[in-house]
Formats: sequence, structure tokens, C-alpha cells
Amino acid sequence: MTFSSEAEMQGLIEQLLSDGAFGNAISGRDSIELLAEPAPDVLPIFAIDRVARAAMLAAARDVLADIDDLTVLTSDANISMSRGETLRPDFICISASTQSVYLIELKKSAQTAREAITELLGYEHEIKNYLPFLANHDLNFVLISSEWSTLLDHSASSACAWSRKKLLCLEAGLDNGVVTLTPRIPEAWSITGVTAFPRESLQTFQLTLEGSAADEDGDPDPRLFVAMNLLARSGDRTGAHGFAMLWRDRFDAAGRTFHITVGGVDPIAFFDAAVDNGMIDRGKGHFTIPFEEAVTGAPRTVPASLFALVRGVRPVIEEFVGVTMEGFLDWETARETYLCRAEPVSFEFWGLLGDHARAYLTNPAVRGNRMSLLDGGRIDWTHPFLGLFLLQSFRGNQFLPDGEIHLSDAFALGSALGTDGGLREIINNPNAVSALSVLEPAFLWNSYTTAHMLEELMLVTSSTSSIAPLGEFHFSLRAVLLPEAQMGNLIHWISTQVLRDQSHFVSAFNLGMRGGVAFSSALARVTGDSFASAREALAPELSDIKAAALSLLAEAKANGPLSREQMRLAEVVARTAAWDDRSAMNMFRLLDTLIPAVAHQLNAVAPSNHDWDWLKQGVREVRAAGGRPAIVLSADGILGTMDLIEPALLIMGDVTDTENEVLFLNNLSGLHMLVKTTWDALARGDHFPVMGGKATP
Repeated sequence: MTFSSEAEMQGLIEQLLSDGAFGNAISGRDSIELLAEPAPDVLPIFAIDRVARAAMLAAARDVLADIDDLTVLTSDANISMSRGETLRPDFICISASTQSVYLIELKKSAQTAREAITELLGYEHEIKNYLPFLANHDLNFVLISSEWSTLLDHSASSACAWSRKKLLCLEAGLDNGVVTLTPRIPEAWSITGVTAFPRESLQTFQLTLEGSAADEDGDPDPRLFVAMNLLARSGDRTGAHGFAMLWRDRFDAAGRTFHITVGGVDPIAFFDAAVDNGMIDRGKGHFTIPFEEAVTGAPRTVPASLFALVRGVRPVIEEFVGVTMEGFLDWETARETYLCRAEPVSFEFWGLLGDHARAYLTNPAVRGNRMSLLDGGRIDWTHPFLGLFLLQSFRGNQFLPDGEIHLSDAFALGSALGTDGGLREIINNPNAVSALSVLEPAFLWNSYTTAHMLEELMLVTSSTSSIAPLGEFHFSLRAVLLPEAQMGNLIHWISTQVLRDQSHFVSAFNLGMRGGVAFSSALARVTGDSFASAREALAPELSDIKAAALSLLAEAKANGPLSREQMRLAEVVARTAAWDDRSAMNMFRLLDTLIPAVAHQLNAVAPSNHDWDWLKQGVREVRAAGGRPAIVLSADGILGTMDLIEPALLIMGDVTDTENEVLFLNNLSGLHMLVKTTWDALARGDHFPVMGGKATP
């Protein structure tokens, strides 16, 4: 049953407010609270496709927090301070406990609801005319409508996600004359399927500081930190999304030269990726084709917003050094140039990147399980150790992202440890002084990477009872020689416990250990390829592995069609004539598609209130794009949506009842197990163990 008129809705809502029963009339409040709060045992990940939904859930939770003690200040009354103007919000209320203001707007029909957000913004301006320093957090919007159009859903989502408004959407109805109010979280964001930042999405340029930018102690001039802070605050204020890295230029032997790398997110790269994966259909809508034509062939570049941010900080920097903008590169390319030159000093993030950095630092699961990453809680995102970790996580370049250990992971870990050990020995060699300007920054970047990998490895291994603990081990970020006994114990533990003495994996790990420094393409460029002979000695072994990989691929092809990724990697590997870290990694990634990961039976999944509505939306949109959708439980205990593209996973037919049934891929045991089931069974936790018992619907 619906309302006969907006006046009837107004009267019934006013009665609820007067009786102090408005908050109690809202159903599903507990669910909003659970979905909006970070799960205490689930590590956060940056998910582009969930930004809008997360913002709406958080906004709804915050508005609901003080909604039980409202006092009506005005009801359908003109609040304009100016003669001749009329501004009539349906209700203005105040919370007795917090003194926060509530603007409540009612709409009965989709036609009148079209203007709802515009009206709320107009009323907000007038309220702040009365209360000019009223914080956005202390102004709450409540939009109540019995009909919700596409435009209204999108407007509400935008207000929360991009304008950061505290907005609660309520769907209103009548049940035997009793008002029902249900929180509405619109599905206004279409799933793009872009799970990490595409390579060209993080575009950067360098602020080259001409002259000494150090203080009398050789540290960065304090004004550089002022500039970094200004960049971040201005970025947040303007709605930009990006980061900055302050670094010491080790090409300057005196160490008094500093530069700032500024990076921003190029949204066109996300558009390109979504079109390529089929989640944006060229045949739907009237935007895709003309926009694609307009940007095709245009070089990816930094957003114009970054130049505006830099203009704001130049006066601070130019008080003591000159500034030139140069080096326009994507982050991955720029990073390659920094490995043997730049000593990171400080990071800043803003926009969505900054939101994630702050949320990561304060997340209870992070502070409970990753204190080594936070140096015992003593550092934040400005420290290079955490800043680089976060930046690489945006790119999806985390070690063991799905909790599984593949051949490429074994090789990567071996390479990092081998490079670490090799550089420590060279740096501590008295005869290597001339190379320190190159090798010390290379060591620093690799030590950060190695420490991140070891920390991730410890986290993964702690989630299974099949791996014995390592015992005491301390990895130093300083270029000192590590105790041989400790390193020997670490290598033995990785080989026997983590890799379970499986020959293929141990061989890949050992090859990385032996090849570490020799394989490094970055070191080869800046040292005149001093390690060529060591790399050549390993070439026959790599060539044998290459031949074995292509042979296994041929066998797989004979048994069924290859995946697109297998064909792409096979083409790259077949063309490989010279070996370095990239070519070797491509070969092992090809082998990942042919040889299963090391199987470890992992512990039960941490209890969590999974967002089933969100997961269902992902399944619907993958299916609409022509894919074969499934819910996947990764080895790290995270539930997500995926498109089944591997030929082996397509043998099982699709579900028939698409509303109630779903395909479920369970990777918790280290072995991929695909089953047909129901959403209700998944919500109960029928197919995977949950700590403390079954999951709740």
C-alpha cells in the first residue's frame, strides 16, 4: 500500500517524529551497521567497484547513529533569511544528544523526486547561512520516497560517494496504516570488473628541485614537508585522487638534492580496461562509442587537477630552490627509473587513495594482524615502508594476493632474497665504494619489497596449521649483513614448510636465490651489466624450464582450448631470447596456469557479515556482459565475484535458476572446487568452515 498524497505522508512522518518513534520505524538498522563497519578479522582491500556502495553504507550508518532523539524545529515552513524567497524543507530537526541538524525531505512520486537532491543542497546552503561553521558531519540528510527512479538512485549515490554527504535514503510504504521505512542502498554503480589500477592509470611527473633542498643537517628542508601536506590537503579539497613521493636523489654524491614525484589517477585507463573486459558494452548507451573515438590514440597523461595542486605549492618551494616539471611517465615506468637512484623519504595520498590509506592504518584487522607492517604502530602512510606498500597494493602488485603460493611466487620470493643478500655483500665490501650511489638505493627498494613479501608470507602461513612456525627472525632494512644461521633457517623453512619440499617450487625458489642480482634489469642498466656472466651461467637452466613449460602447454592444448592469458604468455615466452627478471617471471606465470599452487589446508574463515546484495549485483552484471559468473572464496578467506574463463572451469554447466542458484568456487584448501549451490546455502556457510560456527544469513 502506498500513500494517497504527499500531505498524508507528511502528516504520518510528523506524527512519528513528534512521538519519538521515527527511529524505531526504520527496519534493517542492524544490517546497515554491520555492513558499514570494518570486519575485525578481515584485512581491507581497495575495491574500485565498491566505492559508491561503501560510501552510502557509511553515510547511512552515521545518519542513523543520532536519529532516535530528534526534535522538530520546522515543518513545511519557509526558512529563507531573505524577503521574497521561499525555501520550505519538509522537516528540520535537531538531535538532542549531539546538536546535529537533520534535513528531512519527502517525495511521493518519481516525478517530484527528480528534484530531491537539488532541494536538499539548497536547504543545506541556507542552514549554513544561519550556522556558517556547521561541519558537514553535523548536517544530516534524510530522503524519504515511496518511488525511486534511476535518476534519484544515481543522484543519491553521487552525493555520498563524490560529494561526501551524510545521506540516508529511506523507502517508504504503508502496512495497514502503519508507516514502514526501509534503508535503500541504490545499485547505482555498474560493476566494471577492474579489480586493480591498470598500468597506465597512475600517471606521474617529477618536480625537479634545482639546487640544494637540504637543511644544515642534510635532511630535507622543512618546507618540502609543508608542500607535501599542502598537496594532500588541496587534493582532498578539490576532489582529486593521487599521491606524492618526496625522495633524495642519490645521483648527487653529497645527498643534498631532493625531488617530489606527483601522481594522479587517469580515469580513461579504467574506461579502457572495462571496455576491454566486456563490462562496458559498446552497444549500450550513447556515450561509449563517441568517447572511445575521442580518446583513441591520445597519450595517457596526468589529470589537469594535478597541475592546479602544484601551482598552489610552488610559492613555498620556490622560496629556496627552482622547480621544473618533467619526467611524465606512468608509475611503473617511473618506478623503474627510481630503483637505482631515488631514496624515498615521505609519501602523501589524497582523494580515494588517501581515504584508503587512513582506513587501512586504523582498521582493526590491520592493527591486530599486521603490526610489523606498521612498525608496531609507530608509522603511518607517510613512511616509505607503508607508503610503498599501499601504492603497490593499488596496482594489485601485492605478494600472494589470493593467499595461494604459485611457482611465480616461489621464484619472486627467491629473487628478492637473493638480491637482498647479494647487495648486502657488495655494499659491505670495502672495494665497492664507487658503486654505492647506485647500489644503496637499489638495496633500499628491494629491502622494502622483501620485507613486504616476508610479512605477507608470515600472515598467510599463520592461517594454516600445516606449516610449523618459523621462530624468531628479524629482517633488517639497514644494509648490514644478516646472521648466516638465521638466513639458513629461513631458507630451510621456506623450502620444507611453505613449499612442502615440492621439487618444482623449491627449484624455482632456489633459481631466484641464485639469480637475484644477476636477473635484475634495473641493475643491469646502471652498472654496465656487471652481472652478465652470472646470468649467462643460469641461461641453460632457464632455457630447459622454458622448453618444459611450452611442452606442458602443448599437452594442455591437446586436451582442450587454452585461455586467453595462456595464449598471451605463451607468445611472450616463445619469443624470449635473453633472460632477465621480467622474462623469467613471464615463464613462471605461464607455468602457474599449468601447475597447481602448493596445497595448504587453511583454517576456518573469519566470521563476517558478507554483503550478499553486492555479491549478487556482481553476479548479475557479469552474466549480463555474457560471462559465466561465480562467487569465489580465495585462499585468504575473501569472498568475491569472478568470471569463469578458464576452460577447465567451464566444463561444469551454468545454473538454471539464476535468481536463487549460484556457482561457488572454493580455493580454501589450495585446490579449486567448483559446485552449484544456492545463495541461502552460501549465506549459512554450508560450503566453507567459519570460525565459531556457521555464517549467519
